[in-house]
Amino acid sequence: MPSLARHFVGNLSGKEIESLKPGPWGDMVRVPIEIAPVAESMSVRAWTDMQTKWSFEGRDRPHLENFLRTLNIAPRLLAQMLDTEHVKPSSHGMDMFPTDEVVFGLSASARLAIYKVLAGSPLNADFLKAVPQEDVVHLFERWGVTKSAIKRFTSVSCPYKNNLICYAFPAVLRSISSYEDRVNLMRAVYRQKTMLLRLHITPESNCERLNEYWSRAIGSMDTKILLESLIRTQLDTWLNVVLLLPPLPSALLYSYPPPEEATNAVPKDCYWTSFNFFHYPPDNNFSIPSYIVAKVDSDYYPINNDPHFGDILFFTTPQNKGIHSAVFIADNIVFTKNGIGALNPWMLDTIEHLTDLYSFSLPEGQSVKVCYYRRKNH
Repeated sequence: MPSLARHFVGNLSGKEIESLKPGPWGDMVRVPIEIAPVAESMSVRAWTDMQTKWSFEGRDRPHLENFLRTLNIAPRLLAQMLDTEHVKPSSHGMDMFPTDEVVFGLSASARLAIYKVLAGSPLNADFLKAVPQEDVVHLFERWGVTKSAIKRFTSVSCPYKNNLICYAFPAVLRSISSYEDRVNLMRAVYRQKTMLLRLHITPESNCERLNEYWSRAIGSMDTKILLESLIRTQLDTWLNVVLLLPPLPSALLYSYPPPEEATNAVPKDCYWTSFNFFHYPPDNNFSIPSYIVAKVDSDYYPINNDPHFGDILFFTTPQNKGIHSAVFIADNIVFTKNGIGALNPWMLDTIEHLTDLYSFSLPEGQSVKVCYYRRKNH
C-alpha cells in the first residue's frame, strides 16, 4: 500500500544509526531525529505576555520566607519576592510571580536552589525548559537564534548534567525585542531529540518469537500476518516500529497536541499517556490521580524481572513520590510525553535521559528510582 511505504526501508545505513541490545524484541536500530513545533502553534505572544509563575507546593508563607532567606538574595530582590503582590497562598501551597528584575537578578546559587524546589512539583511542569547544553553551544545559532538571545536564555538557566534547566522562559522572551528572534528561540528550545525505531526482518527471522513479544499491541494474528508477510519476501526489510504500536500511541507519536487543547479540562500528561497506551478510545479518567491509584492497585502488579513491551515505568524519588511515567518499548527505549502543554510532544526517549532529567529536583548525589508495572491480563 502506498500509504505504508514510509514504514519500510530496504537498506539502512549511516554513521548515526545505533543498534539496540539483543533481546526478545528482535534485531533493532534507532535513527536519531529532531522534531519541533510549527511557528503557528507556539503562541509566541501569549508566552511573552505570560507571568512567570513558581509554585512552591506544600509550603506556607513562613516556610517559604525562611527558605528564601537562606539563599543570600539581595535585599531589594528579596523584598520584591516576598511582597504580597508577588507571592500568594493557594490550595497547594504558595505561588510566586517573580518580576523580570528578580528573574535576571538572582545569583546562580540562589537560582539553582529555587529551581530544584520547583522541579519537585508537577505544578511547574509547563514552565520547565530543559535543553541539551551541546545544542545551545553548537546548534542554536544554526537554528537562527541570535547570540544575545542565547546569552539571555543561559543567564537564567542552570546547568545540570547534560542539560540547561530554565523555569523563567516568559521573562527571557520579554527581554528580546524582535518577534522573529523570539520565534527562533522558541523553536530551538522546544526542539526535541527523539528517534525512529526500525525492526530488521530477514528470511531467517524467528516469527514466533517476534510475534510473542510484539503481539500485545494489535493482536497476535494481525502481528503474525505482518511479520510472516515480510519474512516471505526473502528480502532484508527494516520495519518502522510505529506499525507495531497500539492505535493510540501510533497516532500520537511525534505529534504535538493541538493548541486548542490547552484549555481542555483533561490534562494529557505522562500518566494519561502511559495508562492509555493500550486503550482506544482513551480513558480520560487517567488524568485523575485517585483513579490512577485505584487502577494500579486493581489492574497492575510490580515486576522485578526483565520488562516487556507495554510495561509502565514509574520514575519516583527515593521516598517513592511519583515524578514521571512512561511505557517500555524495547532495550532502553520508552514512549513518553514529558510535560502537559501543547508544546510537549509524544515521542520516544531513553530511560537514561529521563532519569537524568527528573533527578534534577533531588539532593546532590541522588537519582530517581525506576519501577516497572505490568497489566494483569498481559
